[in-house]
Amino acid sequence: MIFIVKVLYDNSGETMKKRYLVAVSGGSDSMALLDMLVKSGKSLMVAHVNYQRRASADADEALVQAYCDKHQLTLKCLYPKYLKGNFQNWAREVRFNFFKELIIENNLEKVYLGHQEDDVLETYLIQKKHQRIPLYWGLQKETTINGLKISRPLLNYSKAELLKYCQDNQIEFGEDESNYQNHYLRNEIRHTVLKALTLQERLNLVKEIELENQKLKKFQDQVQIELSKLSKTLLIKQYFKINQAIRLEVLRKWLFESDIDSLNYSIKYLENLESFLKAPTSGNYHLNKKYALNKSYGVALIIDKAIDYSYSYQIENLKELETKHFKVALCGPKNSGVTVSEADFPLTIRNYHISDGINLSYGRKQARRFFIDNKIPPLKRLSWPIVLNRKKEIILIPGLGANITHYSNNLNLFVLK
Repeated sequence: MIFIVKVLYDNSGETMKKRYLVAVSGGSDSMALLDMLVKSGKSLMVAHVNYQRRASADADEALVQAYCDKHQLTLKCLYPKYLKGNFQNWAREVRFNFFKELIIENNLEKVYLGHQEDDVLETYLIQKKHQRIPLYWGLQKETTINGLKISRPLLNYSKAELLKYCQDNQIEFGEDESNYQNHYLRNEIRHTVLKALTLQERLNLVKEIELENQKLKKFQDQVQIELSKLSKTLLIKQYFKINQAIRLEVLRKWLFESDIDSLNYSIKYLENLESFLKAPTSGNYHLNKKYALNKSYGVALIIDKAIDYSYSYQIENLKELETKHFKVALCGPKNSGVTVSEADFPLTIRNYHISDGINLSYGRKQARRFFIDNKIPPLKRLSWPIVLNRKKEIILIPGLGANITHYSNNLNLFVLK
């Protein structure tokens, strides 16, 4: 992604107590918002994103620039380069990142967005169509998204009212020609559903959203109570004791608090995750390219698939040593000790390999069986230390077992996990 920022007019030298960012596309909604904020006396910086995908894109930027020049406002423009993927999702991420950067760099309070009542209704109908439980039905006037403080003061205005405002106040605005096409679900709903509503039906829909949010608030309060009882390590039995009516939403929020972008997960996807948690076998459920949900012995947790659990240390003589994976000591518990002689050095202490095994008095036992018998979770096994002598024989699996030829009453080396 390429960012090019152009300062078109700057009044940043002025001394102000509070300054705000206002996102302006050049359409009637955002131009009306900008004019209202200017007339309210607020100190503003204006942000405009030109995706350069429409014939009218440069004309929209020019009219925003003209308004800013007239009112001596700082205007900053972004020209991102779209490569591939869902354009709407990409565009939203680009502009929100741009707004956040401007707010941080210029010590601004928040960003004003020009969403209005039609956007609220469209969003609500899309949410219902997707059958997902949102954080809020429709749009909130004040919210924070990924650390970005957002204000939407026009949610009680209809599109028609904002058009009239621009006309009455002689505010020039542009028209996005893509809004007249049905390429996107939002446009389709706008043209086929909202246009057909009578004034009373619109009012009824607004009231419906209000009531749905009241119910959602009670639901989310219950979810939060159950969520507060859980930790980052999820006890599966405890999870399945949660009331089924709110359990899937608890799972969604638990994932979200573990840095998983789960807010758009469908009910079906969450049900699949529940089936994975219910299954008797251990394993990983791959959530995305980076993270997986690991489950073993009644416990689930999020793991980073990029973490490398491999390591190898060489020990030349009897001495104490501490690493992030283990600690070598000259005394300790018997099940972590081994008897070594000069002939065993240099020792190697490395992470567990699936083929590892150790010779006991009753025969050879695979390290994997030790882990299973002692209910060691798979995630912990990956970094479990294994001690080998000069001949590359495994002489100790700390906490679990020692080679028969290296165990005695005179243990002189201990490896602590």
